[in-house]
Formats: sequence, structure tokens, C-alpha cells
Amino acid sequence: MTDDMIKQMAERFLAWKLPADFSPDAGISFKPTFNDHLETPMRHEPSGTNLFTATQAQAMVRYMMEGLLRPEVAAFALHMEAALKRKDSERGGNSWQLHTLPEEILPHLQERVERIAGHLQTAETCRKVGEDMIEQMQWDSAAEEAVHAANFAMMIADICDPLTRREASAKEST
Repeated sequence: MTDDMIKQMAERFLAWKLPADFSPDAGISFKPTFNDHLETPMRHEPSGTNLFTATQAQAMVRYMMEGLLRPEVAAFALHMEAALKRKDSERGGNSWQLHTLPEEILPHLQERVERIAGHLQTAETCRKVGEDMIEQMQWDSAAEEAVHAANFAMMIADICDPLTRREASAKEST
């Protein structure tokens, strides 16, 4: 989990309007209405900012996320999402779900894997001849292709067994 992700999650929490049935415990008091003596009493509508400072909310998010994802997985997932978002304007979000057969996406995955192999082979050749800068460029290109390959693999998995459906049935079984 990156610091930027934690900050964004904390900011969203702090802006979240607390539910109407918010009922704090442990000695914290909250009176949902005020001006009760008037003909039209008013209702407090607190948000997360009434509970924590930004620093405290970030600490809470870090605590919640601890152990949930490996840092490498979280960072890679962010790269995957960024690549998908770049394509959203061209194709619309989740356009892969219009495909009904994973075989329609498989050639794209295979092409990306071949590109990764090509970049790794070129990087190996560059390393042997001492071309460090070109070697690093090949490593970077292989990493970018791996992001695209992972996205195509995710799309295939989602078509075969929609990930949102799998997540929902996992929640039902617990």
C-alpha cells in the first residue's frame, strides 16, 4: 500500500457523511439533534472529519490495510489500474466484459508475453556488452508489458468467472 493510496483513502473517509444511525461508544457522546426546543429542530450531520484528524485517519487506514496486500501487489495493481484508465477514454470502462469468450482476449495476452520475452532477451544481450542504459530501458519496457499482460490475464479470469461474482459468493459463504 503506497502513501498516496493511504492518503486518498483517509481523505475519502474524512469526507464521508456518517450514517444517520451513527452511535459512538466508549464514553463518546453524540446528540443527533439540536434546537429541540424549537418548532423545527435541526439534525447534526457529521462526517469523518468530526472523528479524526487527517493524521489519525491515515494511521487508521494503515492499520486496516496492514497485511491485506503485499506492497509489491498493491503497487502492481495501481499500475494495472492506471493502464486500464488510460484506455477507458478510447474503449469505455470494462469493455472486455463485452467479450463472451476468453479466446478473444488470449491473443492479446500471448502477444504481451512475447514482447516481455523479447525485452528480456535484449536486456540480457545489453548486459553482456555493458550497455547499462539500454539494458535498463529494456527492463522498464518488460515491466510495462507485464502490466498489460496482467490486465489481459485479469480480463480472461473475469470473463471465465466474473471476479465480482466470485467475491460476492465468497462473502456469502463466510
